[in-house]
Amino acid sequence: MKLYNILLLFCFTLLLSSCFESQPEGTPYDDYLCVINADGTGLIRLHNASVLPFAMSQLWDLSVTQDGRLIFGADRYYITDPDTLNPVPFSDLLTDTVRKISFSEDNKAYYCNNGDLLQYDLSTQITSNLTQNINGNFKCPTISSDDSIITLFSIEPDSNATRRLCYYNLSNDSLYMIPQAGTRTNNGVYNSRDHKIYHEQNEGLYQVNLDGTANTQLLSYSCFSKQAFGINLMNDLITTIDFELVLRVFDINANNTSFMQQLDGRKILAKNSKMANRIFYIYNGDSYYKDFELQNVVKVTNITGDFTVMCPSWDGSKIFFIAYMRASK
Repeated sequence: MKLYNILLLFCFTLLLSSCFESQPEGTPYDDYLCVINADGTGLIRLHNASVLPFAMSQLWDLSVTQDGRLIFGADRYYITDPDTLNPVPFSDLLTDTVRKISFSEDNKAYYCNNGDLLQYDLSTQITSNLTQNINGNFKCPTISSDDSIITLFSIEPDSNATRRLCYYNLSNDSLYMIPQAGTRTNNGVYNSRDHKIYHEQNEGLYQVNLDGTANTQLLSYSCFSKQAFGINLMNDLITTIDFELVLRVFDINANNTSFMQQLDGRKILAKNSKMANRIFYIYNGDSYYKDFELQNVVKVTNITGDFTVMCPSWDGSKIFFIAYMRASK
């Protein structure tokens, strides 16, 4: 009887084991760096993001240079070719909590750190401190579409942490303050077509002349994101994101909002393509872009996953992104 019980238990164990073995193994998820064409074709998983030299929790931005290299904004700025993925840092440890990086057509990157405005030449790999001899605590640079003026703000050392609009003229290497613009500057960009600076204060979008005159409010909202603010190549559209996570596009010619889109609350992802008249954004886990030449909204198909960062190429034909997605079998 004892032997019978042992044999019965053995048979039951074999049966139970075979049941488990017959179930398909779960496919794990992980973070992947990918690229896809804007028309939804040609999805390529370039690399598992675990090889990056920083944690995903430190990653807050992804940019694409004119020559197709990637720049990661994490604890530092890193640059790499997307095919080889060997990120090399080109900045010191980023101490600023307000972070933004802008790129010019002559292959230079502009960013602020430790209160200074810095220029990194992507070709020579040389970093220059543009405000080394200028007093100020500078943040959030945005370069104009003609690469002539960098708009930013300076935080004054007072009890109110006043944020003053200012701009750096690259033609004469001089910085100018515009105190008339307000005390709560969040973003700004120079329009080379009408020679005005479009800037965000806490309460909305304004325009002002370079000499500080005619500071006029254009839109009323509570501003939020630094990364999405900018101007298109034609100098007629301003992109903003408000505190309710609504993406707005302001049409300068029509003097009104030409496009609005609610964004995902989990990740604030919206980026202009530098040379194409498109803005890319994420909503409900899907990727879209608004084409302002064709006046249509396109959903980028064949992308699934939880996006961490996203950025289009300069010509708007490709999208690079990192997403938490199912691993390939």
